[in-house]
Amino acid sequence: MKPACGRSARHFTSSIVMTFSFVGRCARTGRLGAAVTTSSIAVGSRCQHARAGVGAALTQHRTDPRLGPLALDLLARGFTADEAMKAIVAATPYRNWRQLAVIDAAGRTAVYSGAHVRGERAEAQGRGCAAIANIVRSETIPRTMVERFERSRIARWRNASSKHLQPAKLLVANECR
Repeated sequence: MKPACGRSARHFTSSIVMTFSFVGRCARTGRLGAAVTTSSIAVGSRCQHARAGVGAALTQHRTDPRLGPLALDLLARGFTADEAMKAIVAATPYRNWRQLAVIDAAGRTAVYSGAHVRGERAEAQGRGCAAIANIVRSETIPRTMVERFERSRIARWRNASSKHLQPAKLLVANECR
C-alpha cells in the first residue's frame, strides 16, 4: 500500500539518509542553541544538548547521547570548547565513527569528524557558530549554514538536503530572569 503522496514506505526509508547540525550563540543576548535534521527518528533526544550560560553540543553519526551532557559538564567546570572536545574525543570509544560539535558560553567552537564517518562529510566554524554534516549531497552545506548565520540573526537554509523533509529539532537554552 502506498501513502497518499504516491511513494512507497520503502522509498522513504531507503533513500533518505543524511544529517546536518548547527550550534550557535547570539552575540547580542548570549543565548545558545542547537539545531539538527536527519533521517533518524527521535533525533532531538540523542543529538543536541544545550545548557543556558554554559554551552551547546552535538553528537551525530553513531551517536552516543552521553557525550553531549559530558561536554556540557566540562564546559560548566571551565573548559573551553576546544578543551572539552579534546576530552570527549579521548574518552569515547568508537571516536572514528563520531561527528561532534561544541560551543561554549563565550562563543568559541570546536568540531570533530572521525575517519570512519560515512559519506560526504564536512564541518565549518564561524563567529559564534559551528556546523557539521554527513551523508549529504554537498560538503558545502556546513560552510553555507555558518555564512548565513553570520549574515543574519535568523538563518534560513534552503536546498540543504537532496531529498524530502526530515525529522528535525531546534533547542534554545536561555536563563529566565
